[in-house]
Amino acid sequence: MMEDVFTRWWIKIVDRLSSLDSRLIAELDSCLRDMETLLEHQAFRREAMSLLTAELTARPMSLGTLKAIRQESGRVYLLALISQCENTRPHQRALKAIEQYDREIEELVKGLPEVILVSGAGAVSALSDWIPPGWRRLLIRLRRPLRPVTLRTVAFNVFRKRARTRAKIEGRYLLAMALALRQLRHPWRIVRDALDAAVLGRPRSRSEVEAEWLKMRSTIEQHIHQAERELCRWTEESKRTLPVLAQEILSDLVWQRRKSTSTDDYRIKCVAHWASQMRAVNNELRLESALEECERHILDRIQRALESLILERSGLLAELDDVIAWLRRQMEQDGQEDFPPPKADLVPASGRLSELETALKAELESLPSVCETPIRFSALPRRRTRWKRLYPRDTFRRAFERRGRPEVTRLLEEVESQHRVLVQQIERAREVVAYGLEEQSDEQLVREAQQNALSLLEFHRREVVDWRPAVEPQMARALAEVFAEGWLILTRHRLGTLAYLSQQGFRRALTLVGQSVVTITGYIVRRLVSDLERLTLEFLSYIGWRPASSAGKVEVITRPFLPEEFVADLSVKELPALYRRLFRFEPLEDPRFLVGREHELAAITDARSLWEAGRPVALIIVGQRGSGKTSLINCALKRPLEGLEVIRGEFSDRLVTEAQLRDFLARLVGADDATEVEKSLAARRRVIILEELERTFLRQVGHYGAIRALQRVIAATSSTVLWVLSINETAFRFLDAAIRLGSSFSHRINVGTATRDELRQAILRRHNLSGLRLYFAPPPRSSSLPHRLRNLIQGETDPETVFFDALARESAGIYRTAFDIWLGQIETIEAGVLSLKPLVTPNLSPVIDDLDLEDLFTLVAILQHGSLTAEEHATIFQRTLSASRSQLDELLAREIIEPDPGRHGLRVRPEAMRVVREALYRRNLL
Repeated sequence: MMEDVFTRWWIKIVDRLSSLDSRLIAELDSCLRDMETLLEHQAFRREAMSLLTAELTARPMSLGTLKAIRQESGRVYLLALISQCENTRPHQRALKAIEQYDREIEELVKGLPEVILVSGAGAVSALSDWIPPGWRRLLIRLRRPLRPVTLRTVAFNVFRKRARTRAKIEGRYLLAMALALRQLRHPWRIVRDALDAAVLGRPRSRSEVEAEWLKMRSTIEQHIHQAERELCRWTEESKRTLPVLAQEILSDLVWQRRKSTSTDDYRIKCVAHWASQMRAVNNELRLESALEECERHILDRIQRALESLILERSGLLAELDDVIAWLRRQMEQDGQEDFPPPKADLVPASGRLSELETALKAELESLPSVCETPIRFSALPRRRTRWKRLYPRDTFRRAFERRGRPEVTRLLEEVESQHRVLVQQIERAREVVAYGLEEQSDEQLVREAQQNALSLLEFHRREVVDWRPAVEPQMARALAEVFAEGWLILTRHRLGTLAYLSQQGFRRALTLVGQSVVTITGYIVRRLVSDLERLTLEFLSYIGWRPASSAGKVEVITRPFLPEEFVADLSVKELPALYRRLFRFEPLEDPRFLVGREHELAAITDARSLWEAGRPVALIIVGQRGSGKTSLINCALKRPLEGLEVIRGEFSDRLVTEAQLRDFLARLVGADDATEVEKSLAARRRVIILEELERTFLRQVGHYGAIRALQRVIAATSSTVLWVLSINETAFRFLDAAIRLGSSFSHRINVGTATRDELRQAILRRHNLSGLRLYFAPPPRSSSLPHRLRNLIQGETDPETVFFDALARESAGIYRTAFDIWLGQIETIEAGVLSLKPLVTPNLSPVIDDLDLEDLFTLVAILQHGSLTAEEHATIFQRTLSASRSQLDELLAREIIEPDPGRHGLRVRPEAMRVVREALYRRNLL
């Protein structure tokens, strides 16, 4: 009975395994046949390749011809092949069949009983067709007692060993299929190279093209034959599975061995390796297809640009003909019609080039930015598989910038110059006719003017040259150079330099290198000859053998002015009303726009807590102009100081005596008697905020009475009054050294400059409320060695990062200056996009060097006092009033200072603050 159970299981194993083997072999053979069917496509036919070669060498390569042949060739020699491959998917089906086979083998093993009882005679009887005769068979037959056989474990170990053996065969089969599939792109590459060579004026012979085609065909056939051999090996290997399994069952029956059934990860690694290589092949084919489509679209864009130029030329010629016809009518009929108005719209070459570059950039965006491919395909996984990264988008963009852009620019400018000649001649004829009509009383003069204008235009109409036969082939040649160089670099990156040279041939590589060397050598020789001639003439002039050049010299010397970025009038810039409101130059009222002032607000909160606890507290806020002192106070009133009685004032006039200060405080708090201000302040608890503290003194002996009186009032009333004063940094440093101003306050908040991230956050927080998108123009590329080394180490930097780095540097962390620069760099606002120009560091040295010591001392005094009148300047420097006015007027003419809005005197212009501080720092005056 047990022998019958074992026999049934064995028959089930034999039937199932035979079915799985035959099905897998049939599927692998079907995939191989599909691959051979692909080889019957027109792209692999020798006669088609020969006809195409003859067609390339027979016809001229204009842009339209290039586009038509490239489009048809891409369809036949690449897209149709890839489409057919995607329909049949031989490689994917083969891998899927192998994975399915592994799963069904695993299910077969799991379905076997773990242990089955069988005698030696029963086992030999069931396995007689798969074990050889001999004494060992007789020995096993003599074992009549039933013994356990671990059928599942034995089968698992046998199939695991067989899987490792199969992996080598299947790996070589899949490798051959993958390499054969990679060859599907080679017909298109042969055609593309021949096409580009024909356009560039270096047509390849039929023998060269056919030699490449034969080499490609031979390579594919080798891969197909290799796959067929591996399929035969797999068939032979499958026939040994059942005999090996039978032998292992008998060994387990005799020796009762228990073998491990641990999972083997090697097979999983193999399948993952094959799948990754399959994806790499698919990615390469998709990349080839994407590049072909991108090149086709680029050709279409260029052709559209040429068609627009043709339309512009037709419009200009039609306008020219209309003017000629008008002149003829005027002369024949003595009509009184007005000169025809301009009709044609002449688009500059720069505008066309910008539009074309935008379109080409959009087309290149369809290419993958990164594509990975293994350096070497293998049948089995290696310990470390090296992958090569390709950058198709950047490669072709740089190829266009190197090869295509200069030539396209030259051609567009050449066409524009021809069209501009027509426009200029029409305008010239208009001026001639207008001049003649100025003297309408002299009919002869009028007719002569018309006749001269007509003769001029008829001459130019006859001399008009059609630029299309010359420009179109040159445009096609420029694009062919771009495509050829892009593929050249991409192939070299994929293969490596040595492998590329061995594949392309050293003769072809040396030809390309030789052309570059000849070009560079010619340029160097021309420069050397020119420099040698110049040096020779200078030497002969120096020793008196040749008279010096008598060429006229015109020299214009101007006084250094502030850079344009510092004096741009933002009031005339066309900005939306919403954007103007978001970036208005007023202190903040909305705390959500306050950035980077958390520590300052916390200090004000702490000061309030101490003051409410009955402690004497006085607080002074110190910072540069434009750093946000008033904004901090405004936001503090809505947060830390909310709910308190606040009296707020500002020193708008200059105070120098104690009486002036007491009168000011009395008016501020509503006291009747200025001498009793302290009693009025001590009457109830409140907050007093005073700004522009720098206007309470004058840097002259006897003019510190007001600030000293304020110190005494603060000391007497700080228990009941929370004093909050603000002053600029330069004035505080001076007063702290002169009268120890800092000792009068329990809290001092130094409003520091903002960091780069804080400036960016403050700007973008406002900008985001406008709903506009941002576009940062890339900065101009620098060819200097430090710049190239920095790019090599850090990589390419995002234009936005470059802009905000420069903004933080140029604004020195001052919010007001940063907002000025931001608004000044706005170039356009179109279609919901705000475009910003790159921020270039201006050269401030000429302006700084032009300031003498008297100018610098005056600027220091202005910073210390907020602003100065001529009278105050004269008092400080002990000069006459006229001399002080002259000094201030000169700085005013240099755009360094300006009238202080709402106050008396002159202040340093906010836009010039960076220049002033830099100049003072250089002389150790700040």
